[in-house]
Amino acid sequence: MKQQNNSNSNLQKALISEYEAMSQKGTVGFYEETVFLTLIEHYKKAELYGKAMEVVDLAIKQHCYSSTFHKKKAELLLEKGYATQALDCLDQAELYAPSEFESVILRVESLNMLGFYEEAHAILDGLEARANSNQLSEVYLCKAILFESKQQFKQMFFALRESILKDNSNMEALSRIWFSVEMSRCFEESIELHSRLIDSNPYNYVAWYNLGYSYNASGDHNNAADAFEYAYIINEQFEFAYRDCAAACMKLGQFQRALDCYLEALEYIKPDSDILLNMGHCLEELNKFSKAKSFYLKASQLNPQNDNVFYRLGECYAKEKKWVSAITAYEKAISIEDLKEEYYTALGACYFQIKEYDTARYYLRQATEIAPEINTCWIQYALFLLETGDYQTALDVTEEAKYYSYGIELDYCKVACLLASGERPSALRLLNETLSENEFSADDIFIFLPEYKNDKDIKSIIAINKSN
Repeated sequence: MKQQNNSNSNLQKALISEYEAMSQKGTVGFYEETVFLTLIEHYKKAELYGKAMEVVDLAIKQHCYSSTFHKKKAELLLEKGYATQALDCLDQAELYAPSEFESVILRVESLNMLGFYEEAHAILDGLEARANSNQLSEVYLCKAILFESKQQFKQMFFALRESILKDNSNMEALSRIWFSVEMSRCFEESIELHSRLIDSNPYNYVAWYNLGYSYNASGDHNNAADAFEYAYIINEQFEFAYRDCAAACMKLGQFQRALDCYLEALEYIKPDSDILLNMGHCLEELNKFSKAKSFYLKASQLNPQNDNVFYRLGECYAKEKKWVSAITAYEKAISIEDLKEEYYTALGACYFQIKEYDTARYYLRQATEIAPEINTCWIQYALFLLETGDYQTALDVTEEAKYYSYGIELDYCKVACLLASGERPSALRLLNETLSENEFSADDIFIFLPEYKNDKDIKSIIAINKSN
């Protein structure tokens, strides 16, 4: 079989060389239809549309009564967005082969591109009544594309579902459906559909991938990781399955499994900055800081503008308590992307560690200005102020935060500020109000009030609200 494939490949190369030599001299002889089709497909795959069109035009001259090359020309024109010219070609094709299925489908695609949706739908409805099972799959696929153009994503999903159920080997329908699932949020329906497909064909790697995507989007990262893994086991070259499997594992905190997934992927795909970054992150979470840093540096070499690489490098140094190196890395991240609040809070925390309090204060404040809607920015700023003894400003920050953000943690933080400021009655009153209105955990409270774990009044308020 391999010898036969090599022979076919050599024949194709010889044919292409022969055609190009004659084309340059303007002496192209008569070719059979199959030869022209081979040449057209070669140039299409090579994305040489001008050459493909040149071959099509020559084929039409030599086989002027064949619908085949008028359809091929329409296909090429559609790929370049020339829908009106494609319709002209289809008119010619239908002179020689009226109502041919492929021509009708191409006509629908052209009408869709031009925005004539109702006319396109009417043609498909008529085609549906006389199509066989495989043709019905294409009809429903076309309907789905029409629904996508009109942003009717739920109808798009159900049309694609019908297309796949009519022909579960329709790879275009399978590859398009994940988008409709994402936009329509038909996760349960998608899980049911793809589970059914897998039951009938366990080696359908696209179905496994789509199943993983649906699980992932619905928050079931365990089943998502397993489905993505099956997808790349079946198709070892399936890059997205490796990436998404590793990402799901990282969300689950399964960093060794994610790392193993990336290592396996590198046997088949070329590493890029993001893969090396994520491998470094896995190693960092496994407390293998030296190896993690080596991966971050490799990632930065592949993409010096990947700000997240330098942020993670800073996180690595911070975990090693190498504050100056962490500061350098965070500052590099900010020089590339200066609108990510976590970079500023991390930098502020490092300056706090080396006791450069004014600089720490500046960066922590910057974080609240970049992302005022995120309460953790305000909390970290207020806790810094508490740590440095500026109790009144810390209290003012918690008040200011209420105009932009909300969260029970902000109330806990304000309780801590009130206690530090000596306003104990106000602190106890706010704590009681907060606990009476929200579900709570004593552990969450004492993140902000660690020194008050044995305080009788606070313990009493917690006990009263637990019993209610």
